[in-house]
Amino acid sequence: MTIWDTLQGHDIVLEQLKRAASRRRLSHAYLFLGPGGIGKKLFARNLAQSLFCEETLDEELDACGVCANCKRMQAGTHPDYYQIGCPEGKKSIPIELFVGDEEHRGRQGLCYELSLRPMSSDRKIAIINDAHLMQSEAANSLLKTLEEPPAKSLIILITDREEGLLPTIRSRCQTVHFRALPIEILQNLILSNEYVQTDDEAERLAKLSDGNLEVAFELSQGRLRELSEVIRNSFSSGNINPLKLVPQILEWVEGSGESSEQRRAAFWTVKFLAEEFRQQARHFNSNPMTIDQIEIRLRRLRDAEQQLHETMPIPLWLEGLIYDLASGMRDQPV
Repeated sequence: MTIWDTLQGHDIVLEQLKRAASRRRLSHAYLFLGPGGIGKKLFARNLAQSLFCEETLDEELDACGVCANCKRMQAGTHPDYYQIGCPEGKKSIPIELFVGDEEHRGRQGLCYELSLRPMSSDRKIAIINDAHLMQSEAANSLLKTLEEPPAKSLIILITDREEGLLPTIRSRCQTVHFRALPIEILQNLILSNEYVQTDDEAERLAKLSDGNLEVAFELSQGRLRELSEVIRNSFSSGNINPLKLVPQILEWVEGSGESSEQRRAAFWTVKFLAEEFRQQARHFNSNPMTIDQIEIRLRRLRDAEQQLHETMPIPLWLEGLIYDLASGMRDQPV
């Protein structure tokens, strides 16, 4: 068993990097790009441990798990491994994490640490999580390090929003594309992590989560699970009962707090509604609605998902959407 056995769904990326390592062509900087919650952070950590391992060659990209460097990585105490991201309660990654505060500017921070000689390995490795959240000053500080990378250093930027990075930073990193986890793999992970207990529940979560294990976990917990149940229980005779659903949805959404959270609640309302109508389509023989009528509603929900990018009062918009779906929107064939 290797450290990679616990990470599923990214065999293609691993083989890509192994080929580069076997030719001694690993880059000094990578951009790990792909949806959130699919294992990019764990992949980066495994890669770091493989390169630090004292018992395996770099070309193998594997780790023994028992040498001193492997044990340091497992304990989170390796002195040549650095990991930064957006501090809790903050909305961006500050420049201080890269170059130190004003009193220690240039003598602390990630860029300074990378310029020093390694302590227990032959390299230094830095991981920057949610790299799209870097402040502009922080990004420019990192850019200087990327332009003149210290010898035997490796920097990995992790993000699901490439557009949030400076083009000059993107151009100095080799981009590695990560795909969403396949439904089958995500379903197995949901069951093995005991997010739910049955195959049917796991399959439903996997489909709703768009290949994202973090989203699957969130959907199995607390308020989102409650919202899912509210919508599922609101269907009567194959369609929505708006008199029952609207008050419940509005109470749930308005209780979410600020407008950004209300918008997110609306997003999941749309997702859950679409899933219920897809279920109706799968059992249309016992459903009073025709396939065309169901497709009209699904098309309305696809349009609604796009509308969520616009500025509007979310509760009023949701109420109108639910009554549209219940009335059939004139039920004209697609």
